[in-house]
Amino acid sequence: MKQIYVTGAAGNLTAGKYNDGAVTNRAVLAERLHQAMVEAWDATRRVPLTRLELRVEPVRLEPRNDPGFRVTGLEQTLAEAEKPFAQCLAAMGLSWRRRADAGQRIELPCLDFGVAQWLVLPGESYVEFQLAAQAMRPDSFVLVAAYGEGATGYIPTDRHIAEGDGNLSDWCWVAPGSEARLLEGIRRVLQADEAPPNRP
Repeated sequence: MKQIYVTGAAGNLTAGKYNDGAVTNRAVLAERLHQAMVEAWDATRRVPLTRLELRVEPVRLEPRNDPGFRVTGLEQTLAEAEKPFAQCLAAMGLSWRRRADAGQRIELPCLDFGVAQWLVLPGESYVEFQLAAQAMRPDSFVLVAAYGEGATGYIPTDRHIAEGDGNLSDWCWVAPGSEARLLEGIRRVLQADEAPPNRP
């Protein structure tokens, strides 16, 4: 039997943020991941598969509209930036902006196995969305993977926006208010009765 590692909603959790860059820390992180996978394997409970259903919930996330993220600002950066990375960011932001302005929605797929659900979140969703999804279905095992649709960049919570999270200066193309929309989409696709009492 095979085991697959999947990164969950980890937009605001990365190894790079929490180490000093020392090469020796790579082995420490690798060992921690290995040990976690061993423990997960040992704790695995096998259940006969009797149900399989795919559900997809469309969610509208508004584009950012602050200076530098409007169409004119993104087009200007794309045309005038000297560094390729700045042009790349502008092109990604412009692509997302045009999709959102055209009314396109992000899809939240969920593969329901009955005893477990595999939910795929868009972009670099913050870990609070994974925790909220799991809290919405305490009766089940909810596996969350992110990076399903990269166009959004980071998807932070309202709290992170209010706190001025430094991640959001460039790699985030969704507007404030995305938290409530994403949580409602998660609730619907998981077929949870109601949102958890504590929002992320």
